[in-house]
Amino acid sequence: MTEDDGRMSHALHALTDRQVPTGPVPLAQLLRRGRRARRLRTLTGTAAGAGGLALVCAATLALVPGTTVQPPPPSAARSAPATPSAAPSVVATTATPPVPASTAQLLELLRSKLPTNLQLSNPWQLDRTSGFPFKQLTAAYTASDGTGTGTVRIEVGRTRPSADGTVRPAPCDIPGCTVTTQPDGAFLTLYLPPRAAGGEQDWQATLLRPDGTLVLISAGNIPGPGSDRKTPYPNPPLLTGAQLSALALDPVWGQVAAALPAAS
Repeated sequence: MTEDDGRMSHALHALTDRQVPTGPVPLAQLLRRGRRARRLRTLTGTAAGAGGLALVCAATLALVPGTTVQPPPPSAARSAPATPSAAPSVVATTATPPVPASTAQLLELLRSKLPTNLQLSNPWQLDRTSGFPFKQLTAAYTASDGTGTGTVRIEVGRTRPSADGTVRPAPCDIPGCTVTTQPDGAFLTLYLPPRAAGGEQDWQATLLRPDGTLVLISAGNIPGPGSDRKTPYPNPPLLTGAQLSALALDPVWGQVAAALPAAS
């Protein structure tokens, strides 16, 4: 287990037990730390630890008690709306494979859910269901659409259910970040940051449900672990905020999480 894996396990244990520190959560610091870690690991060909840090940030965002949702900042107004109503026009409607019990099957399920205009290559997968208290499957592709290239990734995790049946997000008051409440009590966090100084850009939609299901969908111009490229692609992410939101809200991921071993 790497140092990052250890930090992820410790953080998720504390979060799911609601043993969070008092006072405001340094959300901006956590998100920046996750982006820096992901960028460094990807550009050196060792991006496996970045997804775990992203989910730690997502859990930190969503499991802090006693906080309320803030309205979207003005700088996020240009972002595509994070509403499930956009789903029919942006997500492929191909047949859905069986609910996966492995990362190989998760790859195929992700492929079936992505827009059909994307050309997918360099599949990559990671199974963290054995030896980790937080159970997680990850799958990713390099995607191209004729106008650019990037990485599309999904992480589906299962942690302990909320003790009181509710989840509450921390304020999402950094540029490009919005939170919306779902009818079932889940929270969808959409984070669409501008391009970083080094050219990196990674957009994410994260769903946290009261039953402990965590879903993270990301699209970015940072080469994935399956690619030999070491520098960011020059184009923006190939999926919009509406597409990422619709994918994260797809109910099939809840079935995937339910098929994972129970969190320890």
